[in-house]
Amino acid sequence: MLISSICLSLLGQLTDSQPLELQERAMLECFLDNERLRHGDWLRSQAEIEEHQDSELAFHLQDKSMAIGHYEIHPIEHHCDLADSYFNETCSEESCKNACTQNTDCNYFMWLDRALVDNAAVETSQCKCFFDCRDARRNYITEAAHVRVYKKVRERPAERLCPEFKSDTATLFTSWGLGETDFSEEIVVDLGGGSTLRSTFFQGARLVVIEPLAAKMFPHVPSRPHFDFHDPSKVWRLYGMHGEFRACEIEGQASLVLSINALDHGWRPERTLRNAARMLRGCGSGRRAVLIVSVDLSDHPVEGHPQILSRRWFHEQANATNLGIFREFPQLVWTWGDQQRMSYAGHGGAAWTFMMRRRC
Repeated sequence: MLISSICLSLLGQLTDSQPLELQERAMLECFLDNERLRHGDWLRSQAEIEEHQDSELAFHLQDKSMAIGHYEIHPIEHHCDLADSYFNETCSEESCKNACTQNTDCNYFMWLDRALVDNAAVETSQCKCFFDCRDARRNYITEAAHVRVYKKVRERPAERLCPEFKSDTATLFTSWGLGETDFSEEIVVDLGGGSTLRSTFFQGARLVVIEPLAAKMFPHVPSRPHFDFHDPSKVWRLYGMHGEFRACEIEGQASLVLSINALDHGWRPERTLRNAARMLRGCGSGRRAVLIVSVDLSDHPVEGHPQILSRRWFHEQANATNLGIFREFPQLVWTWGDQQRMSYAGHGGAAWTFMMRRRC
């Protein structure tokens, strides 16, 4: 309704034959473009959008999440009965851990490094996986030195609840060559920032957040103190809309536009990428603005990630949007401070990061 009233006001100026500056004409076209999408080009039913958003909201409201591939040291005084072992091979400690991770029946694994053991009875390094690990008869393996027993952690606090979330974010951004004060007093856009923002890493930046779930998450703010997408002490502008809609007032203003694990969540990624490019500062206005998209590339859609993206798709869209990709690379994802993985969602895709600028 607000956008419609603005459009009517500007159209009124046109009908009165009053002169309009180029900037005003561009703003009018932007508003009308959003209205066309809202009333004709969206191509998605409201029920489908609501179902998708409810699923996304549940993710942000969860207090626990699955911990894939994470273990904690199991006290050595608890011995694992070899009768419970179902897997035994000579391998590296990392492959032993991976074998346990991939087997849902494995709750513990024991690793003995032969290179560290001076025991004639132990001829090789050994990996033992266990369904259960309880007080049991002792055996030479569990009594040997340099034996480590690990217990699989099934659940951990949700990623954005962990204090490591901020340090993981800092590790990610610094790996991209970005510093905390690089964008002080400049506009940074967080496209699909979620409930707890990564972009608050940038100190002194005028932070613009575009978050489709903002209206749905806002009622939960009192019970979720880690939510900061709405915090006026951190966020300069908040747009509670899909990335397919244009942030008209921000176009041509941003020094940095970020989209992390978000582009494959939407409905029309080509339009979202084009809108992101529109927000970059123009050529000749200081250092060249940067658009960074980090997302999982996958050859099949899954729940919550309906889009199939590829490196070829990014190059085609960049060419169509007058963008140049100056860096692209597989992305190592840090989580919980001590875990690394090769995707954001763990649905079989591989995380990649693309850095783009306007072609000037």
